Amino acid sequence: MSFKDDAQLYAREQQFGYLEGESDVLVISFAGLEGRPHFQFYGTLKALGYNALFLSDQKKAWYNTGLACFGDGVEYTLYILNHLTNYFDPDKIFLIGGSMGGHGALLFASLLGKGHVLALSPQVLLKPHYAWYPENEGDARYTDLSQLSFENNTLTVISSEFPLDVLSLSRIANVRCREGTFLVVAQQHNLAKVLKAKGLLAQFIAHWIRHREVAFFEPVADGRLGAPYSEALEALLDASYQAKWKDALPAADLFSLSQRNSHYLDCQIALTYFFNGRFEESLKFAEMSTVKAPQYINAYVYYVANLAAMGVWHKALSFYDECVWLQVESGQPKDAFLVSCADALGKLRKRRAAIRVREHVREIGGNPGLQRGNTFQLGRLHFEVGALKKSREVFNALMDEGIDDWMSQRAAEFYLPELAAALAAASA
Repeated sequence: MSFKDDAQLYAREQQFGYLEGESDVLVISFAGLEGRPHFQFYGTLKALGYNALFLSDQKKAWYNTGLACFGDGVEYTLYILNHLTNYFDPDKIFLIGGSMGGHGALLFASLLGKGHVLALSPQVLLKPHYAWYPENEGDARYTDLSQLSFENNTLTVISSEFPLDVLSLSRIANVRCREGTFLVVAQQHNLAKVLKAKGLLAQFIAHWIRHREVAFFEPVADGRLGAPYSEALEALLDASYQAKWKDALPAADLFSLSQRNSHYLDCQIALTYFFNGRFEESLKFAEMSTVKAPQYINAYVYYVANLAAMGVWHKALSFYDECVWLQVESGQPKDAFLVSCADALGKLRKRRAAIRVREHVREIGGNPGLQRGNTFQLGRLHFEVGALKKSREVFNALMDEGIDDWMSQRAAEFYLPELAAALAAASA
């Protein structure tokens, strides 16, 4: 029997595949959550001439239960990988993956007790409120990979600046391993996509396999340095991802306005301060985020929302007008941008500020569906602040569109009768 013969026996459509190459290298590729293509890096590894195995977790369980086609649990998947890797020198075995695939590469490297790992923005820490969790909660077995042993593995882990990625990197950077490289780079979450778009993916993988070195990415931080990638970050993310803004506040206070923070982290802190009513501090972090990453739309949303909440609508509008180009470049229309601001203000019960934003949305026009939703919310806000005539005017405009949907039904069955009664009582 040979590697090819045995691999053929185990091959399963969309879940387990293989390539026979001309080299003495074996690459085990773990697909990410999206699973498209099912066998990630297939074309790249074929072009490079490597032997390869491809795994795709169709259960979306972060490989915590192995592959569904091989039964429930990691044991049989582990048995198959162990059997097939025995055809190769342990020093010629490489496991790669990004995001959920990075989790899989790290997990099975530890379970196999051999292999070099390249994990791109892997999820190391799984929690339900991070939206990184097996669809079936009972499948959650390896939720913190930092608790596993990597003493027989060399690890290369590269993280984007996204706070959850940095948190995962800080966890895995503290494990014991044969050799480790842990880097933060100023890129988006999907690092493989970044490389592929630049035509550098094959060169990147080949260079890493040959030299165990990272090429083409310029690191902005070493994951082993600790702060600001610390317990404070986990506390901030745990609370804010569950919208427990008061609980997030003590952690946010531990971070200073610093160039060391990523623009994502600055925006997360701005968000925390915003929902705690600390608008001036929120504004500073939102502004810092826009300076570091002019293309990051969320920071602009909270910059404008903070100004509106502070009662300086003229400044909010001026700033908004200055960054209109951003909505064009980001693909987010102007009306959608301002509706996001109004939604944020509404959650804070800053109704009058939200009214000013929504009135401006009506003035500039835009997507009919979004405009209709905005009109309904504007009528509701006027109703809640006691501007009854204005509320009736807005709801009548909504009804005049002649569209039978839940908004017109709610207006006809509740708001307009309530407004008619209230206005009649006021004039009596």
